[in-house]
Amino acid sequence: ARGLCRCLQRCVVQPSAPHRLVWDACAIVTVIYDAFMIPLMGVFDIVVTPALFSASLFVAVFWTLDMVSNFFTGVSTGDFLEMRWCHIARMYLRTRFVPDLLIITVDWLFIALWIGERVN
Repeated sequence: ARGLCRCLQRCVVQPSAPHRLVWDACAIVTVIYDAFMIPLMGVFDIVVTPALFSASLFVAVFWTLDMVSNFFTGVSTGDFLEMRWCHIARMYLRTRFVPDLLIITVDWLFIALWIGERVN
């Protein structure tokens, strides 16, 4: 386990790293898309077009990759920035991992249902 932690440690980034800030900006855009589309699709019987399916697939892939990236992004704990991979992973698993996993699982289930409807 220690060897794995040491190996993965090289992938940890600071939350203020430029590429992480770009990722977070993309997350904001994706949240806005979700905030608009989820209620819209829940209220209206919207036909899933190839464009809508592609957008939903992109969002599901993005949030899945975001879950992975959360294992490798430093976490601020008060006055301290935790940058040790094992501690970051443990904190993520104890806090936001389960809700993130449940939400992304629902996204992937809807995609699987759409694919199933299209096949049938």
